[in-house]
Amino acid sequence: MKKLIFVPIIGIIMGILLMYRGSIYYGLEMYIVSILTIIFIIIFGNLSLGTKNILQSMILFPILQIISISIPQLFEATYLRYVLICAIMLIPIYSIAKGQLVSFGNLEPGSKKFYVYLPTVILIGTIVATIMQYVNITSDVYSTSMGIISVGEKFATIFLAISLLISVFLSDTKYWNKYTSDTLDICSDSMLIVFVMTVINKTAIIVISQ
Repeated sequence: MKKLIFVPIIGIIMGILLMYRGSIYYGLEMYIVSILTIIFIIIFGNLSLGTKNILQSMILFPILQIISISIPQLFEATYLRYVLICAIMLIPIYSIAKGQLVSFGNLEPGSKKFYVYLPTVILIGTIVATIMQYVNITSDVYSTSMGIISVGEKFATIFLAISLLISVFLSDTKYWNKYTSDTLDICSDSMLIVFVMTVINKTAIIVISQ
C-alpha cells in the first residue's frame, strides 16, 4: 500500500503538465483520479498518522486547480475572482488545520508528534503562499473562456457526487471514522460551494434571458 503513495504524486504532476499544455479535460481527469486515489489510500491503507496528514494536505492543490477552473464568471473585475477562489480555498485549508494542527502550539521540537505535524504546516503554508501566484498565471486562460469554465463545472459536479457517494457507502462500515469523514469533507464542502454557485449563475442567466 505504501508504494501506492507515489501514484497520486505522479498523477498531480501529470495533471499540471496537461493543464499547461492546454489539455484541460485530461488534466482535470488526472486531478480527480489523484484525489480519489489519495482518499482510498487514506481509508484503506495501513499508514502512519504523519503519512496520512501529508497525503491529506496534498489534496489541496488539485482542489485549487478544479475550483480555479470551475468557478462561474460572476465578476467583471479579475481581482474579485481571485478573492472568491481564495475564500473558497480557506474552507478545506481550515478543515485540515483544525483536524491536524489543533495541538501544534503544544508540540516541542524533537518530539515525535512535532515531526508528524511539521510537514503538514509546511505544505499548507506553501499552498497558501502560491495561491495568488497560481491564479495570476492562469487567469488569462481560465477567466476568459466560458467553454473551459463549463468543462470545469461538469468535473466539479461529478467529483462532488463521487465524494458524497463514497461517504454514503462507507458511513456504516468499519472504515468510517473522524479522519475519513474529515478527508471527504475537505473535498465535498468546497465542491458543494462551487456547485451552488454554478446553479445560481445558470438560473440567473435563464431568468435574465427571458
